[in-house]
Amino acid sequence: MTVNIRQVLILFVFASLPPFLAAQRSLILNAQEQALPDAPQSQVAGTPSGEGKSEANVGSIEGTVLDKNQNPLPAAQITLTGPSGSVVRTLQSGDNGQFSIAGLAPDTYKVTVSARGMSSYTSSQISLNPGEFRIMPPIILSLASVATSVTVTDNK
Repeated sequence: MTVNIRQVLILFVFASLPPFLAAQRSLILNAQEQALPDAPQSQVAGTPSGEGKSEANVGSIEGTVLDKNQNPLPAAQITLTGPSGSVVRTLQSGDNGQFSIAGLAPDTYKVTVSARGMSSYTSSQISLNPGEFRIMPPIILSLASVATSVTVTDNK
């Protein structure tokens, strides 16, 4: 039986480790030896293979819409606009007030949020780099101010 230096060192290291660490290291070595070949690259939905943007180049913007009492605002209207002011995407926040806009090309965006009876919010410019995952701070909407006027006339 031939033993090389590497095998001796591995045996020495395993012998000096506590039993649970040695077992964990053994599992890692076995997993590395049995590694699967490279998986195919993911694609952005709706683009044929090899065309369009790869997932590594697209980013996302996520956030949560709340009221002044920190309660989630479901069904708030989220509008994402590009640098020219054109609408890129619209969606509604979920039951928990959260929203996610994925598959975004690197660019500069603004997020506008509105909800019935609430004031609206527009973010400052958000620069999104390739593959960046951006989580916005909580967006808090307050009740919209309502102006009421009453006209009184004398019918005498």
